[in-house]
Amino acid sequence: MAYKTIDILAASAGIIGPIKPVDKIEVTEWDRTFQINVRGTFLCAKHCIAVMLKKGQGNIISLSSTAGLRGSPISPCYSSTKGAIIAMTKALALAYAKDGIRVNCILPGTIETPMANGMFKEGINGAKDDELREKFVARHPLGRLGTAQEIAQGALYLASEASSLVTGINLIIDGGLST
Repeated sequence: MAYKTIDILAASAGIIGPIKPVDKIEVTEWDRTFQINVRGTFLCAKHCIAVMLKKGQGNIISLSSTAGLRGSPISPCYSSTKGAIIAMTKALALAYAKDGIRVNCILPGTIETPMANGMFKEGINGAKDDELREKFVARHPLGRLGTAQEIAQGALYLASEASSLVTGINLIIDGGLST
């Protein structure tokens, strides 16, 4: 191991999973999405917290989604995993605040990423590519999708001393989508 400590964890791995109604989702698809999104976040936190406890401080930033707040009729599995990450963040924030470990969550709206572009290309309910992208853009009151840079700025805030009194929050960066 090149480093002897962990100061900050940014747990951001995730997949959309099946884009279909619950009655059409295979158990293996559901389980795979939970394994990657929820179990992956849990394992990162579990192992980093062990190191942070020895140091007496740490900072965990989980990535969820506004879909975890409002649900998604096109991807109930994805929104369920993102809701679980929100609940896990709050539980960890309460459990480890006394140990100097802050735990927060970023909830992006739709962000211009390869994952989103893949979803647009694959299509939903017959809509594909530009038509589907425009439907998603129209849902955001600011009239555009977010960028990875905008999410990174939120993570920088949560990782910095400027947020030293912040723990257990959902930092929503979504262009007004969840308003």
